[in-house]
Amino acid sequence: MKVRNIFITGVTGAVGHYLIEELARDERNHIYGLLRDPSKFKIDVSQYSNVTLVLGNLEDIHEQSDILQKTDFLIHVATNWCGHVDANIIPVREMLSLLALKRIQKIILFSTASILGRGNILLPEARTQGTAYVQSKYECYLDAQSSSLHDKIIHVFPTVIISGDEHHPFTHIGEGLSRMRHQIRWLKYFYIDLGFHFIHTQDIARIVAHMLDHEMPEHDYVLGNDYVLYKDFIRD
Repeated sequence: MKVRNIFITGVTGAVGHYLIEELARDERNHIYGLLRDPSKFKIDVSQYSNVTLVLGNLEDIHEQSDILQKTDFLIHVATNWCGHVDANIIPVREMLSLLALKRIQKIILFSTASILGRGNILLPEARTQGTAYVQSKYECYLDAQSSSLHDKIIHVFPTVIISGDEHHPFTHIGEGLSRMRHQIRWLKYFYIDLGFHFIHTQDIARIVAHMLDHEMPEHDYVLGNDYVLYKDFIRD
């Protein structure tokens, strides 16, 4: 059985935790997980013989060149919420340049649905008026389009991400929801004319696992459940 080397960035985050658990179940996979702060990692990897944690950060991604050269699948989740170019754009460009062209099979780059407008097409205003984080994700998407590996790249655009329990990190929304249990009885009386799409991190991990195992007809995928109104969300 041929081993598939999978390099994942951002494994200390909510998505990263579920990715490790989902992909480690498959004995074909050997996972290299890049993490900067081991204290934020909640998984006992001693239960997995096919997981190797790699201490490092995106700014020094060249230090992982040996692993990247033997990588079959790259899953880039890590991000800098302040939108620094040195963290969100340049390391991705360098990471792609370190991959072996004849070996790498698929590259999954995490973006954000915040750079998309109606019809799931790029929203020009996101590039000029979005936060530094949103602008950096927009530029990163365009940058990847010009890569020599662009035909192997799959961009995923998560909507609102919900996650968090004693074994997994909370997302910002998940942490807020965990504190709402006492206020929820009053929120149902407030009407806000808005709605949103959301998705749980475990579902994201399952989708990514599916992408690794199957040919995907498109290169861009928005991840989210059906549109839900605020009032229905509060009721549920």
